[in-house]
Amino acid sequence: MKKYIFVLTYNEQELWIKNYPKELIETHFNPYNFHFIVLDNGNQPLMKAWCREHGFTYYASQHNIGSSGGYNWAFKVAYSMNLDTALFMQADVEVSNAEPLLLTYNLTKEQGEKYFFIWPQQLFSFWDPSSSKPWIGEPLHNLGNLVGFNAKAQFEHQCYFDENYVVTHFDDLEFLYWLERTNKKMSFKNVPELLNHNNHYYDNKSSVGGIFVIETPSYIFKVHHASEGIHQEKTGEARFHSKWLEFNQPYYRNAVQPDYVFREPYDPNRWTRFGYPPYPVLHEINRFFTHHPHLNVNGVEPWKIPNE
Repeated sequence: MKKYIFVLTYNEQELWIKNYPKELIETHFNPYNFHFIVLDNGNQPLMKAWCREHGFTYYASQHNIGSSGGYNWAFKVAYSMNLDTALFMQADVEVSNAEPLLLTYNLTKEQGEKYFFIWPQQLFSFWDPSSSKPWIGEPLHNLGNLVGFNAKAQFEHQCYFDENYVVTHFDDLEFLYWLERTNKKMSFKNVPELLNHNNHYYDNKSSVGGIFVIETPSYIFKVHHASEGIHQEKTGEARFHSKWLEFNQPYYRNAVQPDYVFREPYDPNRWTRFGYPPYPVLHEINRFFTHHPHLNVNGVEPWKIPNE
């Protein structure tokens, strides 16, 4: 039986194929029946070729829906695939073998009806200025770049990202606060903390843009925080995510209160002003299944685009 991993990528193709060469896939992933489904927001030829080489599933989105759309895309596609357990991973995650994925998958299989299983992407919280302790001593403030999820439980409890966040920034932080303060039907657990993996550090002493490392005797887990650096190297443009931070921040500040998270009704205009269709995530879900209809088990009726 296949174990599905949804991978979100935008511009990390060189980093990805360096971190996941053929020998690593054949030795450490294929024996456990891991199958990658790549959502490529950047239409990268090397990612497409990598999927073709290994027999994995590739989809190039028509629009860059970012992480705010990418998480929901994976969660909802997984439901239509009738998956009770799956993993979501961003393409700047590097693992030295399959053990972190197996651990996360098995924990989600056992307890995913109530919990998301998360790997932190930084040692300290970056978005919450009140945080000064490392994650081992306090709750996480990002959903993480590797997470285990139960798509059926999410659908039952309607535990999804607020799609009023456009492309990236604040989307996963709000989601965790929303789970804790408003939804309260599902929660999350920090996998390295559960396993007492306390050897964590930045390999260049930087909390922003540096490589975050969790090292254990049997594997190494890294988050490269690579997207902005890759973009700057290729185009000369620094901090190209900044416009999404500035756009999403006022909505976030209004939504997240000390004991409650208030979500506005979905507003298509937040996306259309940037040239997107009114429902970009639903658009990409439906388009994915036109490319891969054999994966559509439960149908896409829940993801029907309004007024179409």
